[in-house]
Amino acid sequence: METEEEGVMAKIIKEVGTTNIVQETIAIIATADEDWKEVAANADAFLASLGGAASPTAAAPPTVSAPPTAAAPSEPPPVKPSEGKQLPLGPAVRLLLSSFGLTADQIPGTGPHGGQVLKGDVLNYVASKGLQKLPPSQPAAAPVASQPSPAVQAGAGFVDVPVSSMRATIAKRLSESKATIPHTYTRTKVRVDRLFALQEAINKVAAPNKISVNDLIVKACAFGLRLVPDMNGISNPSGDSLQRLVNVDICVAVSTPSGLITPIVPSADTRPISGISTLVKELAAKARDNKLQPHEFTGGSFTISNLGMFGIRDFTAIINPPQVAILAVGGGMKSMTASKVPDQGLESLTELTLTLSTDARFVDEAMAAQFLRHVKRYLEVDPEALFADDPDLTTATDSSAEELAMMAL
Repeated sequence: METEEEGVMAKIIKEVGTTNIVQETIAIIATADEDWKEVAANADAFLASLGGAASPTAAAPPTVSAPPTAAAPSEPPPVKPSEGKQLPLGPAVRLLLSSFGLTADQIPGTGPHGGQVLKGDVLNYVASKGLQKLPPSQPAAAPVASQPSPAVQAGAGFVDVPVSSMRATIAKRLSESKATIPHTYTRTKVRVDRLFALQEAINKVAAPNKISVNDLIVKACAFGLRLVPDMNGISNPSGDSLQRLVNVDICVAVSTPSGLITPIVPSADTRPISGISTLVKELAAKARDNKLQPHEFTGGSFTISNLGMFGIRDFTAIINPPQVAILAVGGGMKSMTASKVPDQGLESLTELTLTLSTDARFVDEAMAAQFLRHVKRYLEVDPEALFADDPDLTTATDSSAEELAMMAL
């Protein structure tokens, strides 16, 4: 008997001489890529999935031939598979379907058990449609989607914005910093009502060359670094020793369209407030115009990042290697507190938050706390000391001394 499948007969289901075997499973065939012993062992499970049995059918008496004058019965139409029931497919059938990018639902089945798709059914369908095999690397029956434009995909509602080389460099360095430097964080709040009043009084005299709160913070940090010299340093390339620097060169973070850049205020501890203010304005303008020279932003011993002008209460910053510390400055926030003057009830209070990120290899928590204590003293208790080396602004600080003394009561 011919069969649509090629292979080895793994198990005989119907014994020789059995009659009435139309649409019955008579044997299990294992293809060349299957183990016939395994196929034979799983024959009962396969028959059960078809609703049949593995036991051979008992022989029936021979049938009587129809009379010569009787008309031959017409061939019954192929039985369609029952709704929702997926008939099993042989390995050869599955391979053919995959090779031509077809599914079993597309092929009219002529096999037993409700129209099982046979190998011959697939070959007849392929021949009738003139189909060709798919290339080996091409996925079966998958429509090829059009590739979007690298800049804009029509109708998608977005535009690809390439990362600038500066932002890519910053991201790489900050990622390396977080991965290789053990960051520790120390935070304090500073009352700045006295500092703000002093700034306002000085700007009345110094106009139009007004100073900013950030200028005062730069000066206070410079004094703090001079008092805690181990924080005024950088790590060596191998990260196993600290190089303590002689000059206090403070970097000030400036936002530009291309990304964040940190121009340097050299010798900030010996530079007067008015000089710091003028230099920071010049460096910020050059940074936004992309005109900074390498020596104006390369190096430095400490960095200040101030987001207070954007209404940010507090944040943490990532250390800019090889430096060992960076200060994040939040904005001044108002609140109410009990007045120090008896029977005065509540008074307004303005505080800003300083968050210091330090490299734990070189700066411990006690050292960080000591530095913040010095900075807080200059900003909160003795802001006049920031102007001691600035004769141009000494008059303004003297004229406001009485008013500031009243605030300290």
